Amino acid sequence: MNSSELVFRKYRSGDEEGIASLLYSSFESFREYGITREIWLDYGKIDSGFQPENALIAEYDGKIVGHVQIILRRIKIGESRYID
Repeated sequence: MNSSELVFRKYRSGDEEGIASLLYSSFESFREYGITREIWLDYGKIDSGFQPENALIAEYDGKIVGHVQIILRRIKIGESRYID
């Protein structure tokens, strides 16, 4: 594989620094929040739907350039129907 290809993949341990750096540089709200790798990893303590292994990564030339975080939610539809 050529290292200059855009690669889409699942999260791997060690991606935290790149994810936090990307969020920090891309979004003012994350800069104000002071996002770090530790804060990103600890988010699961306050939101049980957050699991690092549900992150999807875009990587170019060995650098994380994109990130999507899937957050699991139970959704109520109507009076008694739920979607997990």
